[in-house]
Amino acid sequence: MNTRRYLFLQGPMGPFFKKLAAFLRKQGHYTLRINFNGGDRLHFSSRHATDYLGTLADWPAYIHSLIQTHQITDLVLYGDCRPLHQIAIEQARQNHLRTHVFEEGYFRPNWVTLEADGVNGFSRLPVDAAFYRALPEPPEFVQPPLYGSSFPRLVRHTISYYVASFILGWRYLHYKSHRPRTYQKEGPAWGLRLIENYLLTPFRLRRKRHALADPRPYFLVLLQLGGDSQITHHSRYNDMYEFLDELLSNFSKHAPPDIRLIVKNHPLDNGLARYRHFLRQKAHTLGLGDRLVYLDAGHLPTLLKSARGVVTVNSTGGLAAIYHQIPVKIFGRAVYAMAGLVDTQPLEQFWHHPQPPDETLFKRFRHYVLQHTQIHGSFYRREGMCDAVHDAAIRLGES
Repeated sequence: MNTRRYLFLQGPMGPFFKKLAAFLRKQGHYTLRINFNGGDRLHFSSRHATDYLGTLADWPAYIHSLIQTHQITDLVLYGDCRPLHQIAIEQARQNHLRTHVFEEGYFRPNWVTLEADGVNGFSRLPVDAAFYRALPEPPEFVQPPLYGSSFPRLVRHTISYYVASFILGWRYLHYKSHRPRTYQKEGPAWGLRLIENYLLTPFRLRRKRHALADPRPYFLVLLQLGGDSQITHHSRYNDMYEFLDELLSNFSKHAPPDIRLIVKNHPLDNGLARYRHFLRQKAHTLGLGDRLVYLDAGHLPTLLKSARGVVTVNSTGGLAAIYHQIPVKIFGRAVYAMAGLVDTQPLEQFWHHPQPPDETLFKRFRHYVLQHTQIHGSFYRREGMCDAVHDAAIRLGES
């Protein structure tokens, strides 16, 4: 067997990386994990992990030395846009390591992404419709087993991560999160979000039913996490407010007067962004009235069913819309940003004549992406995690 030596950096919230590393060791490989804060240590505390206590400026020399000392062959991480990870990826490139990047699945739920070198805007996937059109007819798609919602477990992992980061903050004095807000703010926000999900569900369901009962047609806007790399690195916007400003101004000037705009929040938003208040003010300023609707939650397939089109920066929710044959307009880099899948005409025309995606092209695209970048499983649900760990280990060994 070709023994490999894996270096793990930050992973998804929870024990996924710890379980994956343990699985690889059982196969005879060497693993080492670097913890950067208390949350990392909570979810990966073992003799196979070490703490990094230095500064970002010291990090390149540290990881270069560690790679040489431990004869690392593979770098494994979650998210390729974190400052610590970007430096590590460059060091891996200079030292001829294989780099394996995990991310949430392009097709959700029940899939996770694993690609070489980069994901999303840094993915190696071709963004060329001609490439996919030339592929052979794929077999009929069979939906694999579903694992159920991972949100409650994700929230628990997130809260415990932030609590541990706070308690052990004295040890990791130089650590700075890639996220725009501190864990002192995000931790309590996630706790409140979890409570709201239980208490406000009836109100949110009534609001959704009311929005769908309105006979006027609508376009659906899919919000994303404002500090996510999909926005900060793979679009021209700094946050969702900039995107909404531009979008709503265009809608008020160019959309037909009988068309509504339903804005759906991201399901993993922690509640610190106050979109409802912002959109209420914009509706008043732009004279949109009840044509602008905000939903803090909602079943995406249900909302897509009657939507005339979907607008987003580069959300993977756009792929769900394409699957349902809904026209999609995007404003950032994405693995599906190609003519035939998304509408490439100006937004002013999209409001009037949205163009549906090419179903044949999408089937070829989906089959290729699932085969080359997706793993059936979950980072958070126990049964899905077992499946993902097993298949990810196989994929890592084959690369």
